[in-house]
Amino acid sequence: MRWWVCGLCCEEAALRARVEQFLSGHNHLRISPRGRARAAVLMGFFEGVEGVEILLIRRADGDDPHAGQVSFPGGHLEPGESIEEAALREAMEECALSPEQLTVLGYYDECVSIHEMIVSPVVAWIRSPQNLRRERSEVARIFSMPWLDLVSKRGFSTRTLRGYEIPYWTFPCRGLDGQAPEVQEETLWGLTGHMVRNLIRDLEKELL
Repeated sequence: MRWWVCGLCCEEAALRARVEQFLSGHNHLRISPRGRARAAVLMGFFEGVEGVEILLIRRADGDDPHAGQVSFPGGHLEPGESIEEAALREAMEECALSPEQLTVLGYYDECVSIHEMIVSPVVAWIRSPQNLRRERSEVARIFSMPWLDLVSKRGFSTRTLRGYEIPYWTFPCRGLDGQAPEVQEETLWGLTGHMVRNLIRDLEKELL
């Protein structure tokens, strides 16, 4: 079955081909460090029960500035580590996603967090991301959001924060780590929401 929203097909093969084609010709934005720390995140797509879905985590509560927030798996680059190596390592550490389950499709635009960290998204396709194991000290929940719901703006709103328009998506999401209840409401926003909205817009522009 195929779902079409805003001209974007949300069926696995078509969306994967569209994303891969876009990234292969996309001169992704690179940001000069200027003394800032660097991090890499895994923007992972997979074929789920509701079509193509995107894998996300909610960070564990604590003293970290990002505690309790929804994000992609990811973290700081270690010395001598590439962006791709860091993203794959963090996905393994935080979600028990092995490199064998991942096919890297390309790189998306870098951005700077409010904490002045440069974040580099690595886009990948995931095979069989079921019954994942979270790193309990870092991750409260592993779950997914259907790409169709994101593109169709289910539960979507915007707010202004520090002069910037911030996208928000809030709706019930299916867990991937075996925790009960399986379906819980989650809110995607902030830098991660910004990356998702920009990718949706870029893919839509490719069709014009």
